[in-house]
Amino acid sequence: MAEEAQHYDEAATAFENAISLDTSHASAEYGLSQAEEHRGDDAGAKAHLARFEHLSASKFAKPVRFVYGEQGKYSLAQEMEVPPRAAPSPIPVRFVDVTQSSGLPWRAVPAVTAHHAAARVNGSATRADSEGRGEKPTLAEFLGSGACVLDYDGDGRPDVFLVDADGEGHSALYRNTGKGGFVNVTKAAKLEFHGTGTGCAVGDYDNDGHPDLAISSENGVALYHNQGDGTFADVTDAAGVHTPGLVLGLTFVDYDGDGNLDLYVTRFNDFPLDHAEEPFQFPDDASPPGNVLWRNQGDGTFVDVTGETGVAGNAPSVGVVGTDVNNDRAVDLVLTGWQKFPTLLLNSRDGSFRAVNPWAISMPGPTAGVIALDFSHDGWIDLSFTHWASPGISLWRNVVGRSFQRVPLVGPGWMRGWGIAPIDYDNDGWTDLVAVGETFSGEGRIVLFRNGGSGGFKDATHDTGLDKVILHHPRSILAFDFDGDGAEDLLITQNAGPPVLLKNMGGNKNHWLELRVTGGVDNRLGGGVRVDLFAGAERQTLEASSASGYLGQGPAEISAGLGTEGGADVLRILWPNGTVEDQIKVPSGERRVTAGGHSTSK
Repeated sequence: MAEEAQHYDEAATAFENAISLDTSHASAEYGLSQAEEHRGDDAGAKAHLARFEHLSASKFAKPVRFVYGEQGKYSLAQEMEVPPRAAPSPIPVRFVDVTQSSGLPWRAVPAVTAHHAAARVNGSATRADSEGRGEKPTLAEFLGSGACVLDYDGDGRPDVFLVDADGEGHSALYRNTGKGGFVNVTKAAKLEFHGTGTGCAVGDYDNDGHPDLAISSENGVALYHNQGDGTFADVTDAAGVHTPGLVLGLTFVDYDGDGNLDLYVTRFNDFPLDHAEEPFQFPDDASPPGNVLWRNQGDGTFVDVTGETGVAGNAPSVGVVGTDVNNDRAVDLVLTGWQKFPTLLLNSRDGSFRAVNPWAISMPGPTAGVIALDFSHDGWIDLSFTHWASPGISLWRNVVGRSFQRVPLVGPGWMRGWGIAPIDYDNDGWTDLVAVGETFSGEGRIVLFRNGGSGGFKDATHDTGLDKVILHHPRSILAFDFDGDGAEDLLITQNAGPPVLLKNMGGNKNHWLELRVTGGVDNRLGGGVRVDLFAGAERQTLEASSASGYLGQGPAEISAGLGTEGGADVLRILWPNGTVEDQIKVPSGERRVTAGGHSTSK
């Protein structure tokens, strides 16, 4: 870091210390040669460069790699180690339903639609086909649909795409007007999607600076290219992403580190439901359709590399999240679905993945939603799931990338859980959990668990007014700051019904920071970027969002609460290609844009 800051005397001293500790440290020899050259010591520069070349040629030292941390322990910054602490006392926060005034769909479902909705979500009802014959609703209809947050027009405000906006299967794009409201721009954006949609994902797959959109449905995948002029074009056929069957989860990830976002797709078997109001069972004789990994070839097309990468999975899959589980700076995949345990696919960094079973004890039941977060401030990404079984939600601590241990939660006791999202609702610097699910009587519910640090998680649903929110068949939940006041709000989708938008009132009384990371040439939306934020004695580890939760994706921006701290002492940004960028003394209340090593504030 000293060398990047052009402090060459300091850098030279650091490299000399490293060499004194390890005389075969080729990286330090190379770094010292560069520092000496900048200091004007040509003879010293040549001598250390020759030493570097000798070590490399003789194989006495490891080949130089410029991925952060891969050159031994001396290449890692020494961080302050503090014991776990309790989170600060909670501040008053309330969530208020603002759907009606927001411009999003909000009206009650009309009677004729209510009958149709019942047929879609209640397994004991039937739906009529074009010839008047009744038939059972399918799993695709019951599983409902998600939503995605994206800034499609580049105005700096988060817009919303709803896979099923009105409960009738019509998707819609809503532009954020910047005044706490939204307007339907679906037709103007030429975003014409038809069919029983399930999920969505956002990613700039061609690195033109504009977020593109992928939509999953009972008929496969649809890919829409953002033209950069406020419109989208259906490029599914041109891109070659033909994936038949019921597709649920989607995520854009750069699994091979080439700077181009690839597309991972999860598939499930579709079948009629007899009693969807009860815990449903998957047919025993149904074989999994297999998931698909589409590799981005960099020319607007994708190729199926599922076989050679080993990522098909061994069970019908629901959701997927891309995250770095073992801190090796390569994206791993966590899959949910109809099986005893979720599947963890570790990236071997040679173009393939290997499945591992890191779970210390059994899961409560099949997993549906999944999120990645560092709730304990230890620098390791933890996981939380929703389950199609009681209690509906579980939380798992990452034990140095080797195993996951279940963390006690006073579960809500739902029949099944659906959407889940990380949120620091009170901006105290500790990531909380929010999820939606259904009780055994069929009522929709929200639960908010406040992260108390070393004090554990406590149910804050009543304290924040979320227990008063009425939901009908909730599915996806996303946390994002839709009105730009620094507090994260909530968007919930409902099966066969309109969404619910809840405004956070009071969360911005604590300090906060929002960071948008964008690549200079590739990885323009910052997918897979990790941020270590140091403020006071606390460290937060955050990742730029890929598709997560249940059938949806939150904003590209990284939101961080700072509590009473007036800013971040250090923002360490780790790019997927190994580049490390440090920013110091970042004030709170900023929306900072970091683009390929350069940052601006808004």
